[in-house]
Amino acid sequence: PEYEDTNYSINYISAMVQLSELISDTEPKLKNIQVPVGIFHSINDPVVNEDSAKMIQKKVSNTHLYEYDFESHIFVRHPQKQDVFDVILSFINSQTD
Repeated sequence: PEYEDTNYSINYISAMVQLSELISDTEPKLKNIQVPVGIFHSINDPVVNEDSAKMIQKKVSNTHLYEYDFESHIFVRHPQKQDVFDVILSFINSQTD
């Protein structure tokens, strides 16, 4: 696993069931989102398929997709995390101007 201290392997089955239920419940509601949405995604994410970010972008009218060439799922642990944090802060600030 990417990070040994995460519990993906311990809770994998129950987490996948819950995630599947969440996706089924959430996906039809995406079209109702009216606020700007920042999507931050690693194109080489070992956990989430990059098509997921593009699917959200297509279903939410006001999105900003930020893609990173990381082979990582957890941005907050990536060596370039500060770069991501700076972009997130810039996105938030651009919405409050």
